[in-house]
Amino acid sequence: MPPDRHKKKMRTSNSLERTVQQEVKRKTRLVRAFPNREVLLQLVSAILIEIHDEWATANHRHIAWNDSDSP
Repeated sequence: MPPDRHKKKMRTSNSLERTVQQEVKRKTRLVRAFPNREVLLQLVSAILIEIHDEWATANHRHIAWNDSDSP
């Protein structure tokens, strides 16, 4: 169980979900018409991979679990 001071930071992922949804919506609006479902899935997958790569290579921490790890 995480310490109480971290619970507020972990209570929701709505801001992250909102960011992903907005990016998918923005890029799918540009295309407008998809010839088939597979093309749509390719685009959404590419968007999610791009977001994942940005987060994976980010040089910051969001939660310090130990007191010695404080940002």
